[in-house]
Amino acid sequence: MALTVFLLILPQTFIKTREKLHEILPVGGELKEYKEFHEMIESGTDTSTPFGNCKIHQPRHPQEPLNPIMVATFPGSSSDLMRLLIETMTGTWTGARTFRDDVIAIKTHFPVYDNHINMKQLLTELKGDPARVILILKDPMYSIKAFYDYIRLTSEQRGDPPPEEWTEWCEMNFDSHIEKWEIFTKFWLSHPVIEEGNKHVVVYESLVDPKSGVQEATDIMDFMKRVTRIAEDRSSEISCLWSRVVQFNVKADEPAPRRRLQTYNIGNDMTKAEASPRRILRRNASNVETDSKNNLYTFVQLNKIAGILTQLIDELSLEDHVLQALLKYRMSALESMKNLMNDDPVLVSNSHGTCMVTTPQYEPMIPMFQASYPGSGSEMMRDLLSAITGVKTAETKRRNDVVAVKTFFPYRSFDIHPSFLNSDMKKLVLLVRYPLHAISSNFNHIYWKQNHLQAHSVQPPKEAWEDYRDAHFDEELDAWIEHTEYWISHFKGLNRLVISYESLTNEETGPQDAMRLSLFIRSIYNEGTLNPAPVFTLPCLWFRAVRILDESNSDMFQDSSNHSGGVYRPAFTTIQLEKTATKLNSLLTKMKNEKRIAPILQSYWEHTVNQIH
Repeated sequence: MALTVFLLILPQTFIKTREKLHEILPVGGELKEYKEFHEMIESGTDTSTPFGNCKIHQPRHPQEPLNPIMVATFPGSSSDLMRLLIETMTGTWTGARTFRDDVIAIKTHFPVYDNHINMKQLLTELKGDPARVILILKDPMYSIKAFYDYIRLTSEQRGDPPPEEWTEWCEMNFDSHIEKWEIFTKFWLSHPVIEEGNKHVVVYESLVDPKSGVQEATDIMDFMKRVTRIAEDRSSEISCLWSRVVQFNVKADEPAPRRRLQTYNIGNDMTKAEASPRRILRRNASNVETDSKNNLYTFVQLNKIAGILTQLIDELSLEDHVLQALLKYRMSALESMKNLMNDDPVLVSNSHGTCMVTTPQYEPMIPMFQASYPGSGSEMMRDLLSAITGVKTAETKRRNDVVAVKTFFPYRSFDIHPSFLNSDMKKLVLLVRYPLHAISSNFNHIYWKQNHLQAHSVQPPKEAWEDYRDAHFDEELDAWIEHTEYWISHFKGLNRLVISYESLTNEETGPQDAMRLSLFIRSIYNEGTLNPAPVFTLPCLWFRAVRILDESNSDMFQDSSNHSGGVYRPAFTTIQLEKTATKLNSLLTKMKNEKRIAPILQSYWEHTVNQIH
């Protein structure tokens, strides 16, 4: 069993006197149950693990004062699992809530609980030394659920909770908890005082995963050895220690009579007075997979989780493993949303307003062409079209019950294109992207498909990218030019709408592009045939389609995005850049009178020239 929730804060009873709190908490704010848990795990006679034998010793206080490391966790993220792991690896006690210099680390839930030690207090106590932080990151869906599970675990109730109990709790508490999760995560990921190299982010899901957990523990130990003094370096036993702590299993005892739980409040922080350490043990992390198959949250709640994760991905400069974790959390929320979506409209809110979400339907109509070069965001555009119209789109083949049909023609010759059979398709939405980014993005998809990998899961090796680039650059650039010329020449004036990927994904211009797209759709279909979403809801719909639903939008392997999550940025040779600039200039000359495409081509040409040294 993994120790996933230990000594969490329990908000039930409110007694506002510090005197009462001191009756149950020793100096320094530690609970006796935490040391009792040590005694329980240390007394275990079975020291064997799949990694060999190791014994867990009683931690000690350091002989000389230490400037402790902050262990920052959102409630429900297993802060005490982290503390126990640190103590077993270093042989030194940790602390909680308040500053003390006789421990190697101090857990804090600040700013969720304002009476926990905060950064200002820490810097005052450190007297000029830099702050060091270990941040534990956990999927908000399961940290909030773990918080609720702990409340129920330590209550008078027995057995599995009825579903309506969780639903009722969520209705009352979800909004405040997810907002606090966002504040907490943003605070610790972006705090300006924490210098580079003095913060280590632990992804909880990786720590409890048998495939990656030992490496996560090793990385924690390496960080601590670099930033503080280690009294007892047990690096050689980390695999065994990790197994004993994270995979700790306690045989079930006969159920003991439950004692009444007492809780106390100081500010926002609650602590419990009576609860056996054995009762604190929680289920194994594999239960997260079981939970994901159940409907823990409503569609609206999941939408809010996905929106908050998207804002963090967009706004913060993130290390690759942190970015990957947030992307996985968002994907988990999106998958749960798909399971809940039905034909009934749902009113949702995000940072860009409120909008009605419906499941796209098939409706009789003559579709538009939705053309783009591969790697330019066609799926994102399809999501936006469906969000605005409530009608499905199609891929490559003609249908008369969709709002648009995606096509890569002439890049892919068998895709739908203007012809006698499609002569009634009079309208075009053309999505263009800077050719070098589109080429490298297209290669990523080719690599993933050829190697049977999930899209956006890994960055292709640099050598593979460079081999492909040098072998195919000329033909790919020519294909991009041909694609753009073809669609511009086949649709004139009011019959086409040109949108750039860079503008559509931009925070300021993206909602404006959604407005242009809606007006274009209104110009095609008569009132009653198709009614696009109300204008005031378009920013909200844009954010959901372009930022939230399009999980590839982060495009972390492209240097055009906010994050470059890969180990390299796809680059081009000077000769290739010069060829690109020359051909873009030639295309710009041909299309200088085209008001929509000419400024886009001009910006692409300038961007290319600026890269040539």
